[in-house]
Amino acid sequence: MRKIIAIILSLAFLVYGLIRMGVSSLLLTQLAGLIDIEAFYEPLAEIPAFMAKHEDKQIVPFTTGSYLSYIFVMGVCLTAGAAGSLFRRNWGHILIGIYLLMHAALFVNFQTINPKIIHLSVTVVMFIVLLWANRRPANHPTTH
Repeated sequence: MRKIIAIILSLAFLVYGLIRMGVSSLLLTQLAGLIDIEAFYEPLAEIPAFMAKHEDKQIVPFTTGSYLSYIFVMGVCLTAGAAGSLFRRNWGHILIGIYLLMHAALFVNFQTINPKIIHLSVTVVMFIVLLWANRRPANHPTTH
């Protein structure tokens, strides 16, 4: 049963990571002027508005492009980590942990708590359950 739970959680992380990579890629592509999709106008307008609102609080200032690039790297860590986790590789869990730290760092950087904290909280719980589900018996050799 634990193996099934681990597979389901790993697949959920994989899908979430791919979505983060896909959306940030599309928005970066539009920001660069390579595509023009009306549905992306609003999200691309909201990012600089959020940045301006928190301009005096940011520890590390972001531009729209650097923020979207950061989100893309988060997606890469999560996607690769999920793939590693599917094969019960320790590096997969490390990459998911890096994703979680990167996500938490955004709240610290902007010194704000918003509804996206729910995403972070849920993924932390999922990660804890994943670590439990992928745990090997004490007499089993570890895989790196």
